[in-house]
Amino acid sequence: MIPNEVAQKLLEHLPEHACELGIEHNLHRFNKMSVREHMELFDYDEDDFSSPEQHQKALEVDELWSLQWYPNTPVGFCITLAADFEALFEGGIPQELVKAFLGLLPKYEHKGRLELAHNPQRSFYESVERYFGSSKDLFVSAREYEQAVADDEAWEVFWSPNPGKGVTSHHLAASDLGVLLEQLSKPQYA
Repeated sequence: MIPNEVAQKLLEHLPEHACELGIEHNLHRFNKMSVREHMELFDYDEDDFSSPEQHQKALEVDELWSLQWYPNTPVGFCITLAADFEALFEGGIPQELVKAFLGLLPKYEHKGRLELAHNPQRSFYESVERYFGSSKDLFVSAREYEQAVADDEAWEVFWSPNPGKGVTSHHLAASDLGVLLEQLSKPQYA
């Protein structure tokens, strides 16, 4: 699947959200915690997981995916946690799409972290222009920044390939998920 096709199919599986939506992988590792410690810090419990089996697996393998979205306002969010990416989605997601999406994400070591966010500015009642401010260079191009400002729509990816080993994080943004995934498919991110 080409990046734009992956983006379009993934969007069909994401929950409706008026504000921010975020997909995170292994935030606990970035903070040098276990899944259990992370759950205690953020007051998560088994009910926040897609299933009791995913809860148990997350604790056993120390892997944690989260899908968090704000349906209406920046106050009050929904969250689903899982050990496996595909388990985040109610009703499932085609395995071909899972492989294609995960294959386009930037590579990061076992101890790293990844976050993909749609409209992060809306959690702060901000516009794209105010939220990103002087960080226009995070966008894949000046044209993409201008498009994001015009539409007040942004996708941002943040990843830490190897915390504690030099470069600790990278950011990249675009007005469209397909454009962002296309950029991530380039060799410098593989």
